[in-house]
Amino acid sequence: MKLALYAFLVIVLFNQCAKKVDTPLWITIDTWDLEDNPFATGQGEMTSNITEAWVNVNNKVIGVFELPIKIPIIGEPGDYEFILIPGVKNNGINATKIRYPFMEQYTQTITLSKTDTAYLKPTTTYFENLTFFVEDFEDPLNVKIETDPISNASLVTSNDPSIVAYGNYCGHIPLNDSDSLFSGYTNANGGLNLPTGTDVFLEIDYYNTNTLLTTVLGISSNGIDEEPHIQLNAQENPVWKKIYIDLKEIVSFQSADTYQVGFTAILNELGTEKDIYIDNVKVIYN
Repeated sequence: MKLALYAFLVIVLFNQCAKKVDTPLWITIDTWDLEDNPFATGQGEMTSNITEAWVNVNNKVIGVFELPIKIPIIGEPGDYEFILIPGVKNNGINATKIRYPFMEQYTQTITLSKTDTAYLKPTTTYFENLTFFVEDFEDPLNVKIETDPISNASLVTSNDPSIVAYGNYCGHIPLNDSDSLFSGYTNANGGLNLPTGTDVFLEIDYYNTNTLLTTVLGISSNGIDEEPHIQLNAQENPVWKKIYIDLKEIVSFQSADTYQVGFTAILNELGTEKDIYIDNVKVIYN
C-alpha cells in the first residue's frame, strides 16, 4: 500500500514538473554576408570570414555562437528583437574569438512561433570614416607591394581563372630552388600613418602551398625596425582562406613615425616548386 502511494506521488510530482518546462521557440542563424557601405570609401572587395555572432535578444545577451547555429529561445510566441554583433577568429586562432571592431551590428525584429523555426541571415558593412589601404591586384601595372632587393623571387600578378577567386587578378609568389626567397612590403607613399593604442587590422585572402610570414616595419629617424608577426602555414590541399590579423599591439610597441606591412617567404623544401597567392590585402584603421 505504501509503495503504491509513493509511486502515485512520484507520478504527480513528475507531471507537475513537466508542465513547468516551456517548449522553446527555435531560430536558425545563418552565416554573415559583408555588403558594400555606400558612405565608406576605398573598401575594396567585400570578402569576409565572419564566423561568430554575439547574440542579444530583447536587450538580453544570450551568448556567443559560431555560425551557423540553431538556438532555443525560452518565451511565448511573438515578436523578438535580435541584435547580432559580428565576430572573427583573431589572428586565425580558433580559441581567440573577438568582436570585429570595424563592422556594424545587425538588428532585426522577427516573429517566433511554437510551430516553425525562424531563420535569420545577418549582413553587415564596414563603418563609415575608416581608413583603408587596399591592394587587390586589379591594376597589374601599379601594384602597391614592393619587392625588396634582397629577394630572388618576385611578386607578380596572375589572371589564371583556375586560381583567381575575386575580380580578375591576384598576387602570385612562385618559389623554387633558384627563386627561393621573397621579401616585400606595402609601398604607400610616405608610409602608413597607423594610430597607436587603438585598433588596426590587416585582412588577407590567401591560397598557399608554402609558408608566408607577415611582418610590420616601423619607420622612424632611427631607421627601420621590422618585427615578424603572424605566420600563414602551407596548405596541403589549398583553398582560398581569409584571415584577420590584429596589428594593435605590435604597432603600439614599435611606436614609429610611419609603418609598412611586410611579407616574407622562404622555400619550405628544396627540390620543390611552391606557390603563394594573395588577394584583397587591406590595412584598416580609424
